[in-house]
Amino acid sequence: MEGILKPIWWIGQSKDELMAFPKNAIQDAGYQLHRLQEGNDPQDWRPLTGLGKGITGCKRELEMKQQIITGSVFDDLEPDPGKAEQLKIKAALFDAIIAYIKENGLTQEQAAEIMGVQRSRIGDVCRGKMSGFSIDALVSMAARAGLHPLKVAA
Repeated sequence: MEGILKPIWWIGQSKDELMAFPKNAIQDAGYQLHRLQEGNDPQDWRPLTGLGKGITGCKRELEMKQQIITGSVFDDLEPDPGKAEQLKIKAALFDAIIAYIKENGLTQEQAAEIMGVQRSRIGDVCRGKMSGFSIDALVSMAARAGLHPLKVAA
């Protein structure tokens, strides 16, 4: 589930500002950071076209504190180790479901039929909206697709 993860650099008050958001927004942002740590693009991002071609963020050169984490972002965002592990399991199941959809060239409607859920739920998975899913729901979806959830989460 967890290979070599790229480090996350919290600059200035970035972590404190993220932690001020509602819990579901923190989980969703955490999943996008998890994707970056694994070397994948985030699912729900947009380029900053007003700043020039290819710009996806901007950096200000200010004297700021920096905190670097080298483990899972979920360990850093969730102080309860049990809840952090639950988020890692949810992320692994999300990754497996998304890969299954892509590898099989499925539409969201086709994936929904296979996994026994509404199409909007597949859309939420594809956009990385992790906070709206229980582990139970993700295990059921993965199992219906033949993904062997126990192997995915291990």
